[in-house]
Amino acid sequence: GLGDVYKRQGEEFAHVLEGTLRLWIGNETHDLQAGDSVHFKSTVKHRLENPGEKPVAALWVLTPPVF
Repeated sequence: GLGDVYKRQGEEFAHVLEGTLRLWIGNETHDLQAGDSVHFKSTVKHRLENPGEKPVAALWVLTPPVF
């Protein structure tokens, strides 16, 4: 869920569709807006949150799949 710290094998790609997504990757913080994308190695600790009042919608692609 939001605020949980993740670390796993593989890579991740996210594209924000709506709202603002705050993403921590290692020691860096990124505020992503609608239209922004990010790609990073999943082996780096990361977590996310919604810092705004509106819902966040994002397309998230993981490799290898975790489901």
